[in-house]
Amino acid sequence: MLHHYMTTYREGGRWKAEAWLQLNIFGRCYCFSKRTKDLGEAYLTEA
Repeated sequence: MLHHYMTTYREGGRWKAEAWLQLNIFGRCYCFSKRTKDLGEAYLTEA
């Protein structure tokens, strides 16, 4: 199965988004096409 994953997280006071493709085959996981993008300081507002 081929899956697409995406997550956002805060690192060093800046928001980042990371996306990758994951191939699950024969009981193993292979990640490829991993990309990270800096979203800046004010991506999401904290309550």
